Amino acid sequence: FLGLAAAALLAMPAAAAIVPKYQALFTVDAPGSADDPLITRFAGSSILLQTRAAMDELTLPAGPALGKSYSNPKWGKTVTAEGRVSRTVYVVPQGRSSLEVLRALQAGLAAKGFKPAFECKEAACGEAFSRLKYYWQDKATLVEGPGMEVDRARFVPAVFDAPKALRYVLMKRGEGAAAAYAGLYVALNEGGTNGDLSDTLTGHVTALVEVVEPAA
Repeated sequence: FLGLAAAALLAMPAAAAIVPKYQALFTVDAPGSADDPLITRFAGSSILLQTRAAMDELTLPAGPALGKSYSNPKWGKTVTAEGRVSRTVYVVPQGRSSLEVLRALQAGLAAKGFKPAFECKEAACGEAFSRLKYYWQDKATLVEGPGMEVDRARFVPAVFDAPKALRYVLMKRGEGAAAAYAGLYVALNEGGTNGDLSDTLTGHVTALVEVVEPAA
């Protein structure tokens, strides 16, 4: 009997190592951060990571990723624009779906005149989508700003490490050089390779919201 009980205990999944000090970061915005003027955040979410620039260039996917994750992945189509750029990672309280978060962000942009230019979900985004969009080994894809607390900085490579229910929408307002774009990459974090960071993120939807607005 004792042997069977021990075997049953071994077979049970280990409890998630949720770290309170990490979880506390999900309730307050990153120091010095602010919502982009064009974005209406999802209710209850907070800014986990952010970078902003008064003038920069931003390239956003406008079509599915092509190729395999580890075999020459590339974007099938992109758009590039210059202007005020913000890249923000929001973390959402548990119990929300990636679809709910995406539609709320999309509705906020639609109210300001944006229209969808491309949309995909899960497999339709391409196998290599998450590898190209936000990946810990590709520093150019990460969101890491100056002056970030040490614990918060640990999440830079951990978000989107194991994305599930992945969704993406490219929103556009205007035409030509005056066009503004917003890329919404939303996914549920489930598992991952970052130990207690991944455990603390599990069950939370994160949203990478990227905006580029040309100067008037």
